[in-house]
Amino acid sequence: NSDFDISLKYYFKGIDRYNKAIANSLTFKSKFLDADEMSHYDLAPKTGKVKRDSTGKVVAIIPDSTSVHAQAFNIFMVPFSDFNAQINITKLKYNKLWLKDVNLKVTMLKDQTITVDTLTMKVAGGAIAMRGKFNGSNHEKIYFRSRIKFDQGDLGKMFLKLDHFGQDVVVNKNVKG
Repeated sequence: NSDFDISLKYYFKGIDRYNKAIANSLTFKSKFLDADEMSHYDLAPKTGKVKRDSTGKVVAIIPDSTSVHAQAFNIFMVPFSDFNAQINITKLKYNKLWLKDVNLKVTMLKDQTITVDTLTMKVAGGAIAMRGKFNGSNHEKIYFRSRIKFDQGDLGKMFLKLDHFGQDVVVNKNVKG
């Protein structure tokens, strides 16, 4: 049974009552969040071939045409507002993967950049930390620069938990480190 607390502050004009510029914000806190239970609904169109994981569950739909990507919605074509988000989840279950102490701090700016100030979590006996920046100010050259740190993670457990990243050439039996 999931629990969560959401706080959203949205300023339509981007200013407070004293006419000072202010960023919109979102705070999300949860002690236990079962994303599998909450996202049980499959709203994806049923066209193309399907890819299944080792249990037979559909994990991806491969479109019939590659032109779908070229026509896809690009969030960087929409004007951004200043926005801050902070997410803290003590236990998260997603696609049979258990994550602990998930913490995320993200900042979005009008110049069409999204900065991941902090993303930390515990998984597979270790910890993962990440920070980075999406830059979409040039719609023709959108990029993501990041740093990711893995600490004491068990690669064998990680491969098993992530279903070998959907492939069967490199499996947990062949990976050490």
